[in-house]
Amino acid sequence: YIRAQEALGDRKEALWTRVKHIGYLLILSGDHQLGRKELASVLEAVKLMPEEDWTELLFYIYRYMSISFHRDRDSGDLAEATRYLSLASSLVTQHPLGSKLREELEARLKTNFGNLCLAAGDKHAAQRHYRDSLSLFTKLGDKEHEGIAYLKIAEASIDEAEKDSTVADSLDRAEAIFMRLGWKEGHARVLEQRAQRALALAINATSPERRRELRQEAAAAADRARLLYESIQQSRGVGRCESLFRQIDIQAQNEHEEKPPSAGEKRRDPGAQALHLAYRIVGQKAAYTFLA
Repeated sequence: YIRAQEALGDRKEALWTRVKHIGYLLILSGDHQLGRKELASVLEAVKLMPEEDWTELLFYIYRYMSISFHRDRDSGDLAEATRYLSLASSLVTQHPLGSKLREELEARLKTNFGNLCLAAGDKHAAQRHYRDSLSLFTKLGDKEHEGIAYLKIAEASIDEAEKDSTVADSLDRAEAIFMRLGWKEGHARVLEQRAQRALALAINATSPERRRELRQEAAAAADRARLLYESIQQSRGVGRCESLFRQIDIQAQNEHEEKPPSAGEKRRDPGAQALHLAYRIVGQKAAYTFLA
């Protein structure tokens, strides 16, 4: 496709394809080195064509570079991620204040800056960025990213007991949006955070019975999340769920309890079984409505 575009003289479309459909997809699949190499190659090509306006393309190159350096477990660099995101941010002001395009770009940046703050351990700054992104995405009518903003607000607040009502409300809102959209991965991420929330509450619970109840709640949510991740072959999500099961097991062992269903067992909670059956009967998107 790229060669065809280049042969037709549509170099702009060819470069956009390399950035969004090659570089970024490589990054999302975890191949960060190749993804960044592709983006860097496009960046060099753009520098040779100064007569064109490449502002928006450069924004996405810098933003995707930042995302890669943030997510890369092998050669990630939070300082580099921040530097590239700052470069992307400097380009946004070239668009008219109040324009839809500028607000779309600013909303994405707010989420990314929130992610970097969360990675650096500054949860309060992360929450501020996520709330700003939520406000912008709501204004823009972007339901998918609105749901992601609610999810990130919950994630940044999950260890703060005094904010549990905010966490619960944010997760409910995110889940409702993802269910309407039929987005399995988004729903799985909500369930994953529900498990994290239950574990955090269990640590602070004073009653052994309440701690046991919360661990069971965490195991059920993690099991449903794992089911969804398995159905879309998202191995990283499955791995995070396995880690949640280990945390639940450790908590239970510390209280000399019988372990809840572990990561390797085939038993599933009734909610996960119902979700699995619904998908088989009516398909992915309708399954959420079927179970609602």
